[in-house]
Amino acid sequence: MDLTNYKYEPPSIENLREKGLEIVEPQKENEPPPPSDLTETKKSEGDDLLNKILNYSKQVEALSETDVKITSLIKLNEQTILYKNMITAVCGSYGSHKSRFVETIMAHCLNTENNFIEIEINEPLQFLYIDTERDKRTLAVVQKKFNSYITNEQRKDVLISSFLPINRNQRFNALKKLIDFRLRNNSKHLVAVIDISTDLIKSFNNIDEVMDLFDYCGSLRNEFDVSFIFIIHLNPSPSGANTKSRGHLGSELSNKCAVELVIRKDVKTQLITLKFQKNSFDVETELTFEYCEGLLKGISKDDVFSQQEQKETELKIKLANFITNKRIIQKDVISFLRAESLGRNEAVNFLHKNIDCNLTNDKILKAEQGKNNSKIYFIEFFTD
Repeated sequence: MDLTNYKYEPPSIENLREKGLEIVEPQKENEPPPPSDLTETKKSEGDDLLNKILNYSKQVEALSETDVKITSLIKLNEQTILYKNMITAVCGSYGSHKSRFVETIMAHCLNTENNFIEIEINEPLQFLYIDTERDKRTLAVVQKKFNSYITNEQRKDVLISSFLPINRNQRFNALKKLIDFRLRNNSKHLVAVIDISTDLIKSFNNIDEVMDLFDYCGSLRNEFDVSFIFIIHLNPSPSGANTKSRGHLGSELSNKCAVELVIRKDVKTQLITLKFQKNSFDVETELTFEYCEGLLKGISKDDVFSQQEQKETELKIKLANFITNKRIIQKDVISFLRAESLGRNEAVNFLHKNIDCNLTNDKILKAEQGKNNSKIYFIEFFTD
């Protein structure tokens, strides 16, 4: 066979198909690849997300055409401490009466005949109180005292429970179950109280766990009649002046809450101060309370000033009796005042302020220079 002038002609696609061969045609330049099952799945997921966003936008637009507004759920002394479907953070150091404050709020919301504080609610409420720290005996004592402030009928609107018997890994799921249970069995607006919130998840510094928690709370608040009060410890501080809550959870809680309250207890006066560190829709203010029969009782600024004046008068009488008919060096006088719960600087300032002043009607505090730049204190009797 003469192949000198032979030219190879490749078979056409049609010829190959006639012979029963399956042919995949080459992709043309700049032509997108044919859709695969995976591409279709991703497209479907994207459509679902888009539809969800657009539907939500329509809901927002429809609400904007109504008489929609931010609603105050609970007011304390005419100041909102909890907005409807929002979060309030109650922050404080150990022993500052954070829990007692919230228990006082609950008792007055359920039973308006209580008069320790001035409370105003916008609608009937139910409470879910989840404790994570106190053992069952301590919690039983708290509940017994709390129950004395509400009626038997009102007890159905509050559930005080504990997550102590629940493994920390399961507490988030337990919260979901408990909230679902309350919503199914009581139609009133639910206020869920978490005490202490950092014990609700495995690690309060784990960003994923923290965001899952607040995403869940956000979804609930958006779709159901639910609001939250998160009780949380402040970071330890030698001066006691810290206002930062513990961990990443504390940081995110500060961002997510509409109201952030900081509670402090004065170890000398035993008075409890409540400061509005954040109030997204109202003015920030400061309130004062005293511990009274298991709850907190609000007191006015005039009462606070009156109590301070009374304590100072009592201290003057004690100091006058201590010094009368004696000459006492400054070191010993300061030791006496410190035993009366004054700090060293407070004791020095108290003495300085009262030199040549009446400690009582007939006793004047006097001082003269002693050895080594130390003063000597004595009493001079006043006569007309």
